[in-house]
Amino acid sequence: MVHIGLASERPRANTAVVGTGGQIGVGDLDGTVALYDIRDPDQPKPGPTLTARGSVVDLAVTTDGTALAIADQAGTTVMRFGLEAADDGGFGFSERRATVSGGGGVAFSGDRTRLFTGTRFWDITDLTAAGGMDRSVSFSHQYSTAGDLLAAPAYSFGPVVLLRRTTPDGSVTPLGEIQFPGPDDGRKPLAVAVSPDRRLLVASTETGGRVWTLADPVRPRPAGELRVGKPLRSLAFTDRPGFLVAVDNGGEASIWEVADAASPRRVAALAPPPPPSPKPSDDGIDGWSTVDGPAGWGEIATAARAPRLVSVSADLKTVTVWDIRDPRKPRPAGTVTVQGSPTGFSMSVGALSPDGNALVAQMGGADRGLRLWDISNPSAPAPKGALTGYTQTVNRAAFSPRGNVVATVDAISQMRLWEVSDLAAPTALLSVTRGQAGHPPYLAVAFDGGGDSVYFGNEAMYSWNVADATRMSANPRAYACSIVGKGPSAAEWAATLPAVTWREVCR
Repeated sequence: MVHIGLASERPRANTAVVGTGGQIGVGDLDGTVALYDIRDPDQPKPGPTLTARGSVVDLAVTTDGTALAIADQAGTTVMRFGLEAADDGGFGFSERRATVSGGGGVAFSGDRTRLFTGTRFWDITDLTAAGGMDRSVSFSHQYSTAGDLLAAPAYSFGPVVLLRRTTPDGSVTPLGEIQFPGPDDGRKPLAVAVSPDRRLLVASTETGGRVWTLADPVRPRPAGELRVGKPLRSLAFTDRPGFLVAVDNGGEASIWEVADAASPRRVAALAPPPPPSPKPSDDGIDGWSTVDGPAGWGEIATAARAPRLVSVSADLKTVTVWDIRDPRKPRPAGTVTVQGSPTGFSMSVGALSPDGNALVAQMGGADRGLRLWDISNPSAPAPKGALTGYTQTVNRAAFSPRGNVVATVDAISQMRLWEVSDLAAPTALLSVTRGQAGHPPYLAVAFDGGGDSVYFGNEAMYSWNVADATRMSANPRAYACSIVGKGPSAAEWAATLPAVTWREVCR
């Protein structure tokens, strides 16, 4: 290891250091970033000093050293581009820049086309436009996964669906993206679904849905359209290849055959749920109000390995189980009745296990938790254990590919994992809470295709390794020790902290 000293006229309160290609930048609490040429590590040469808008909290540089991102306490990331050799043998730094929102951690993608600023992804492919950026990306309320492919609809200056490759450790690699016309024509991708064979993707449009082929996920190709006259708010592929279930913004649910991506065909419709219960009118006129909540279907979910579908009514009071062995002739097989959302607003929570035998749905009424149901005999659904302890409404839930873990996200930016191998006795594994004031609620959650990681979030996407959560829950001390290694011996402890009694923690 080589230690070098960097000359400075005063002590620096360094907050971040980053470097590549013989150059480093050193951030400071005073809002400056000092650049140094360290091609000769024995004689580092000071370069220009850059100025941010507040105390520097993080730095990032592209792999080729041509772009630097500075995150400061003002919540702004300043981009300065063109780090290059100067005529005098030192190096210069061009003044071209772009300023974007978002502070905290910053990082560039390996291909130098994206910048992550803690809550947003930014497209930095075109740095010649005014401001240096043409759009930002923040994730929305639904993810769809198939194998190692993850699709996330997003909102920004233009709606987009992002495609990512996942790895067992929870990281993601950018692949392609689908850009929709916008932002003012309403074509925002409210819902997205990837086929189990990763061959097709369907995303919502203002008039229904668009099918995209994914032979090359880096360059998705548009194919046919699902024309229903309004956006789709929920999408899911069935266990049978080539069939898709869709719910539009009017609450109508239908099944489509999309094996021929260029010519999707509507082959069936799901009968609507019971109409909302009437309630007494409070306007002084005798009679009854005809609406007590939204009508039609809200969300749908399918079983990955069974011909079964569940649909949640838009008023959150009815979950219907469907037999879809023949997708062209869906047959209602059973009904689970709940009491609706306790707050009057929630995503329609209804998740189906991969084998189609277990359901998790809101308990409703005054309880904000979820109930597990055994629906192996859908004509006689049996209530089982409850997922409790929630202080705010649960927005979405998902089963792992093996069906033994359920993940939930709620309105206080909390993601929870539950072990549900025994439906009657679910066990809490992990709770991850962002908690800071103003943080947007988590609205999306999905497992990767192998069930190794769970992805969750809203404006930003987070991940957690499921095996780590299981090990942490089973033995927190052993899990911590596996990270930090063996603790100090009694002699080492006495030499460092003689006034504190030694206690062996990690063997």
